[in-house]
Amino acid sequence: MILLGLILLAFAIIAYWIYTADHYDPEEMPFSFGRQYFRIDGYWLGDDNAGFCNYLVTDYDDAHLDDDDMIFYYGLSEAEIIEAIKLGEDSVHPFVITNYRKEPNYGKY
Repeated sequence: MILLGLILLAFAIIAYWIYTADHYDPEEMPFSFGRQYFRIDGYWLGDDNAGFCNYLVTDYDDAHLDDDDMIFYYGLSEAEIIEAIKLGEDSVHPFVITNYRKEPNYGKY
């Protein structure tokens, strides 16, 4: 009898897990769920090397909710940012990153 109860409980837990997984709505999840955001400073490669600061980047390479207009560059992880700083003008990007900082509170308001 106890074994039957445990089996039914396990079935209920699995059914709930499947139900919630099937009905996952990213719009209802916290804005920065699983994403990291950073602010970068640097300059554009070119004749005038125009500088920029406080540009927002994320490690994901897709738009999330309504933040598309706020993100300067997608797909830059912290390791890639550090590597780009080390490479300087030899980076694959059309800009040079000179400094960065984590933006832990972006999207939480």
